Amino acid sequence: MEDKIYGLRYDTSFKNVFGRSRFLKKLLKDIFEETIGNIQYLDKETFKQNKYLSYSICDLLIKTKNEYMIVEMQNQDLKNLEARITMYMSEIYSKQNPGKMYQNVKPVKVRLILNYSYGIGKTLKEYQELEKELLEKFGIYSDIKIFNIKEAFKKDGIEKDYALLFLLDQYSIEEAEEILEEIGKKKQFQEFVKMIRMYNANLETYEKLKREDVEQMKLEDVAAEYKREGIMEGERVGEKRGKKLGEKVGEKRSKLEIAHNMVKEGFEIPMIMKMTGLSEKQVMSCQKVC
Repeated sequence: MEDKIYGLRYDTSFKNVFGRSRFLKKLLKDIFEETIGNIQYLDKETFKQNKYLSYSICDLLIKTKNEYMIVEMQNQDLKNLEARITMYMSEIYSKQNPGKMYQNVKPVKVRLILNYSYGIGKTLKEYQELEKELLEKFGIYSDIKIFNIKEAFKKDGIEKDYALLFLLDQYSIEEAEEILEEIGKKKQFQEFVKMIRMYNANLETYEKLKREDVEQMKLEDVAAEYKREGIMEGERVGEKRGKKLGEKVGEKRSKLEIAHNMVKEGFEIPMIMKMTGLSEKQVMSCQKVC
């Protein structure tokens, strides 16, 4: 069955593992140095019926005694991460509705796990500056932290172990097996390794992971191709403005094409929105075409 071993970076595997509180608590403690108490998952199974965030598609939304927390895994730079995170936080604050008892408002924390090179440079720096600025202005009510997989991969120790578990599918089956065997020798990772082996051995879950993998690769390849075409079109016009416009047109065309294909494959609207960055209205238009 296997043609690769899937790690933790896909929606299906991420939620399978970190939808269990003991694994999420360990992740938060190990990579964000954060200890939290009892967890209540608010959008573990469904998004539309989530009364706290009525149509959001963040990966995990949890509530503890003292706070809300968004845990977001992002594999691609869709250029809208800051806007989406701002929307998520704003929605949660607005839904709390404390009346005039503002001291009862619970802070919203955001823990981002990024898996694209751009995040190591400009985006990561921007978020570090944003985090600093927001903390100065709003204190605990604007707490954003980032774990970058590609950056962690360059380090030794527990951060690299996590990076390897996220990126298993980038290795051959033999190499991935060796990684799992080696990491599995460490007591703190034994349960993680068991979970990864379990969902890779389940045919239905494995097929879902394969479909996610194919759609991610399509999105990356088609977006890159249209971007190249857009750049060429802009260069032919001979103006910087034309180049930027061409890139925008190419990116939009690529996302609409991927959305169209995902609709035909039966993906849910929230998943298509997450993977393409398109609005609900744009995705619905693809659905009508199908």
